[in-house]
Amino acid sequence: MLSEKDAKKKLSVLMEQLHGGGWEPHLWENLGWHYCAKNGETMRVYPGRVDYKAYTCFIGDGGGGNYNWTTKHYFPNPNDAVKHEIKQAKLYVESLGKLLTDIDQRLVTP
Repeated sequence: MLSEKDAKKKLSVLMEQLHGGGWEPHLWENLGWHYCAKNGETMRVYPGRVDYKAYTCFIGDGGGGNYNWTTKHYFPNPNDAVKHEIKQAKLYVESLGKLLTDIDQRLVTP
């Protein structure tokens, strides 16, 4: 469990590491202090819970914690976690597009 001071330090390190714009720090207390970086309401980067030295990323619709494309892979570099999650989301959208095209082709009547 992290103290507020330690969580703030680790959050500062995370924020310094992230590339691109739109990242905001998020710190909260819930039986210990926790942190993540938010990019709008649709992407978050969290530390691993064991050693806080690896990161994972979640992408979602921002609607109350409904996060999708979550593979829960951890990376030492938070930017790699973001890249991985974006790649997973793109693969999902691509496969969904193929599925919908297949359905359209089977349901179309001449």
